[in-house]
Amino acid sequence: YNRPILANTKDVRSLAKGVLDSINQQAQDPEKLYAEKGCWSHIARSGWFKNFTLFMVLMSTAWIAIDTDYNKQESQYGYVFKTVDNIICAYFCVEITIRWFACEVCSRALSDCSFLFDLFLAVTMSIETWGAEVIYLLTGQSARSSGYQGITPAL
Repeated sequence: YNRPILANTKDVRSLAKGVLDSINQQAQDPEKLYAEKGCWSHIARSGWFKNFTLFMVLMSTAWIAIDTDYNKQESQYGYVFKTVDNIICAYFCVEITIRWFACEVCSRALSDCSFLFDLFLAVTMSIETWGAEVIYLLTGQSARSSGYQGITPAL
């Protein structure tokens, strides 16, 4: 049997329409999950919140490059790197919390792929920034002496 599976243009169009319909069904606007009223949904929908979050994403991207290039074990500016890491991590944890509380039904946020991705990033960033520090405090060693470079360089 040598006939191609999609030889008929009707089959190709039908397949393409099915794929596009599937993609459109899965893609949803996260704001549709937000409650109509309320402090959290008002903040999450506001332009300044979205713009500041975009600014933090861009700043975080630039900071990863700076951190990778200049945060050496012998650096005297380690406190600057730690401070900026904590500020970035705290903002993204607050941002995902605001978006979660803005949802009319909080469990529906877990059905949104973009929310889940952002939640994954916030959790891994928290583990890297704060969880590793707790482990170092409990074990009595410092992050610098352990040679740990964090999750971010691995990603």
